[in-house]
Parts: sequence; structure tokens; C-alpha cells
Amino acid sequence: MNPHPAVSYHSLMLSEPAVARALETERLLFREVVYPDGYDMPAHEHDIDCFVLILEGTLRGRVGTDAFDARSASLLFMPAWRPHENVSYGSARTFDVVLTSAASEEYGDFLPRGAKPVVSHATIAATLAARMHRELEQPDRATSLILTGLTAELLGRLSRASLDAPRRPRWLPAVLDFLHAHDHASLDDVAAAARVHPAHLTRAFRTHVGRTVGEYSRRLRLERACTALRRSDLSLAEVAMEAGFADQSHFSRAFKAHTGMTPGQYRAQFSCKAMQLRG
Repeated sequence: MNPHPAVSYHSLMLSEPAVARALETERLLFREVVYPDGYDMPAHEHDIDCFVLILEGTLRGRVGTDAFDARSASLLFMPAWRPHENVSYGSARTFDVVLTSAASEEYGDFLPRGAKPVVSHATIAATLAARMHRELEQPDRATSLILTGLTAELLGRLSRASLDAPRRPRWLPAVLDFLHAHDHASLDDVAAAARVHPAHLTRAFRTHVGRTVGEYSRRLRLERACTALRRSDLSLAEVAMEAGFADQSHFSRAFKAHTGMTPGQYRAQFSCKAMQLRG
């Protein structure tokens, strides 16, 4: 395991992208990257394949001729030697899984070649990538082994899903946009925005996104709570209220299930890092 030093998470202070934390193995590199709001990265290419999970904010751009608009819980695939460009919005934060040429050769049959840039919207694959990021946040002697195994599972899940994936509904991008814009929308509100029956929306959304509408909305609210805990001085009760939870204990249970830490532990972790950096 080869961990890299962390940098500040206050990406609004950055003038260019920065690696917040990273861990490197013989064939893989795992890193968390923060982008300044509005950072415009012109067209470029790399000699490596890379998966990018959007943790926070939005990345918009192109891979080759394919446009993408990737928000929280979206998983992108950036293939080697294919020009790509992107602009970050809302101080985007990503978790990247970078494959060396040796890893790409080993896993080549399972990489999503020819797929659209956004290969997953909060499906099992994106959930796996989120687990990998949580592992990176609290590394120990087993972390490199666990991350390597989860990478293999990620590729297997993507490969299996592509074999007979059902056709994606045309209304799904609009529903995802609506959920990102409306924190506490009811199922009827979402169905009205999609112009489909709530029962059909429920079935199709779970098939293509891998979770219910309510579960997806809760994840978005918890991600916003993570941001508030890192970047504001709001009390835990105020963060819980802004995230739409009826009481702090309910919020704490949901937050721990999502991050593996209580809200207080999560805030303390980032406060400690900030003090270390200032020191």
C-alpha cells in the first residue's frame, strides 16, 4: 500500500484540480480529486483507462463525440487515448479508479469499450465505487487488497449488466435532474415531471438505477449533509433539519449507514485534517 498525502477539501480555494487523498498499488491507483467551481479542462487524452465516480457537484463535457452530464452517484468511464474535456460545477469532487496498462490488458474483456461515457447512475456499480471511496477514507493494512477485489467486482458487474440491459427510458435523465433540484419531492411529483404513472416510474427507476426513488433522494440529501458538515458551522441538528430528517437521531442512523461514521465523527475527521494542514 502506498498512500499519498492529503490536501485541503475546501476546493473553492483551489485554482486547479487537486488530489485530496490517494492510494497506489502495483497495477491500480485510487484517488479523490477536488475541482474548483467552473474549472474548464480543455480536450486532452491519457494513456490509461479510468473510472470516475462523481461524489459531489457536476462534471459536464465530452468523451470523443459523446456528451455527458454527470452528477452525484454517476460513474464515468474515460478510455485511454480517447480525447475528453470537462467543466466542473459546484466544486465537484470525484473518486477515480485508474488502471495501468497492465491492468487494462488483464481486464480488457470487461472494460465498457464503446459505451456512452456515463456507464452507471447509482446502480450496483456506482454503489461499489462508493464503497471503494469509503475504504480509501479510512485505510489500513487490508485496504489495498479490498480495493483490488472491489475493482474486479466493479468490472464484472458492469460487464454482466451490459449483456442484456433493458432499454433505458427516455424520461430517466429528466427524473434524475428533477430529484437533484427538488430535495423533498413526493413520488407523485416525480411521476408528474416524468409524465408517467407512479407505479411504472417505481418499477422502471429501480430496474435502471438500482434503488428506489426514495432511496436515491435520501442519498442525495445525505451527500448534501456531508458537504454541510465539512464546509459550514451549522449544528448537527441544523444539518439534520436542512437534510430533511425529522429528528437528529434518525439523521445520525441514516448518516452512519451511508458513511460508516456518525455525523460528529465525520465532522471531527475533516476538522482534524484541516488543523494538520494549517499546522
